[in-house]
Amino acid sequence: MCSALAPCAKWSHNVVMSKTMSATKFKAHVLALLERVAKTGEKIVVTKRGKPMAELRRTQASSKSKRKSLKGSVRILGDIISPVDVKWESDWK
Repeated sequence: MCSALAPCAKWSHNVVMSKTMSATKFKAHVLALLERVAKTGEKIVVTKRGKPMAELRRTQASSKSKRKSLKGSVRILGDIISPVDVKWESDWK
């Protein structure tokens, strides 16, 4: 059965649909909508009196995943622990 929370058509993962919904309807179905957005990637625009107020969409990759993607991309050349014997010039006193 088709409803606002369960669309009739099955969309591929490459297509991101956007749906507009009133704040009242959103509030009544928020938990189911969160599950749906997480699963399908669909965007939901929440409106108040017909004006867009917020957008619900799947989150981007976490910062932990971003850190993992940098693993192995940095090389240390030389000693980074010992002090250097170079005198620095500074305006700070």
